Amino acid sequence: MPDCTSTVRVRYAETDQMGVVHHSAYLAWMEVARTEYLRARGIPYRSLEERGIRMPVLEVRASYKIPARYDEEVKLTARLAASSPVRFRFEYDMRRVPDGALLCTGCSEHVATDLAGRPRRIPKELLDLIGGDRESV
Repeated sequence: MPDCTSTVRVRYAETDQMGVVHHSAYLAWMEVARTEYLRARGIPYRSLEERGIRMPVLEVRASYKIPARYDEEVKLTARLAASSPVRFRFEYDMRRVPDGALLCTGCSEHVATDLAGRPRRIPKELLDLIGGDRESV
C-alpha cells in the first residue's frame, strides 16, 4: 500500500521558549498522518468507530533528528509497515518543506478493539482497504 502524505504548519503553541517544536508535538503529528492514511483509503476514523472498532496505541517511538521551528511547514508521511487482523504498525517520517530535511522518524503499534476495549478482528473488507495482513505484527 502506498505511503500517504499530508502537511502541518508549526504553531506557536507547539514550540518551547527557544522556538523549537516540543517533542510531544511529533506524536500528535503521527496521529494526523495515521488518520489521513485511513481517510485516503476511504476509511475516516469516525467510520471505524461507527462500525464498533477502535485502534488504541500500544506503543509509540520517535527518533528526533533535527528540530522543527515555529511557522515551518512539515510534510508528514505515514505507511502501514505490518499488520494482522487485530494489530497494526505504522511508520512515519516528518520532513521540513521545502528542503526535505528529515526532522523525525517514528512508529506506532495499535490493536483493534471493540468499543468496550476487547480485542477484535477487523472485517476483511476493511482490512483490505487499510492494506492489512502484510506481515504479522
